[in-house]
Amino acid sequence: GGEKKPPPGGGNAEPEPEDDQLEKANPNHDELGRFASGDGGVGGIPAGIGSVSDEAGALKVLSARGFGGAPTVVSAASDLPSTKVFRAFQSAEALEIELSGGAYRLGGGLMGRAIYVGDKPGRAATYGTHKLRGGLRADAKIADIDDIYGAMRSLRLRSPQQFKFFQRNPALYAGLAGYDGVRDPSGQVGVVNRTKLAWLRPDIEKMEDDQPCTLYVMRRLLNACA
Repeated sequence: GGEKKPPPGGGNAEPEPEDDQLEKANPNHDELGRFASGDGGVGGIPAGIGSVSDEAGALKVLSARGFGGAPTVVSAASDLPSTKVFRAFQSAEALEIELSGGAYRLGGGLMGRAIYVGDKPGRAATYGTHKLRGGLRADAKIADIDDIYGAMRSLRLRSPQQFKFFQRNPALYAGLAGYDGVRDPSGQVGVVNRTKLAWLRPDIEKMEDDQPCTLYVMRRLLNACA
C-alpha cells in the first residue's frame, strides 16, 4: 500500500540540511555548478577548494590559474570599464609593481587576503597617497560576501581547519570557487584575479606637482608601458 520503501543500502538518505538549504538560498548558485556538489566537489564544497588550508596553498592554485597576470593599463579615462574602482598605495614602488604586473601580492583586510578597491576615491585614499583610478572588467565575476560566508558552511564539520582558514579569508575561498573577487555591503571589493582590473595610466604632470619624489620611478614605468 502506502508504505515507503527504504533507500538503496538501507538507512536514512535524507539530504544534509545545511547543504540543501545552501543550494536553495544562494543566489550565486549558477548553471556552472558553483557551490554545488555537482561540480566535482563533495557536499556543497566546490572542487576548486581541494585540500587548501593556508595562504601559500591558495596563492599557488590561483597563480596557476593566471590570477596573478598583469592588469590592463589604458591612457584615456574613456577606455576604462563602466564599473569604476579606485586604489591607493603607500609607495610609488608598490604602484609600479601593480601597473607592470609584477609580483602577485594580496593585501589584508576584512575579507582576508585580496586586492582591495573602493567604489569611491575617498575610501581608497585611506590606504595611501599614490592613487589609481580604474575599473572592473565587464566579465569579472564578483560574489556577494554574505553568499561566500554561507557557502563555506559545508566545511565546518567536514574540515574544521579549512573552515577556520577560509572564515578569515572569504576572498580566497571565492577565488578558488570560481569567482574573481567578493563585494561587501559598503561597496568595497576584494579582488583576487588581477587580470580583471584596468587602470588609468597616472598623470605624470600632476604627479610632478604633487609628489616630486616619485617622478623618477613613474617616468621609468611610463616609458616601459609606452
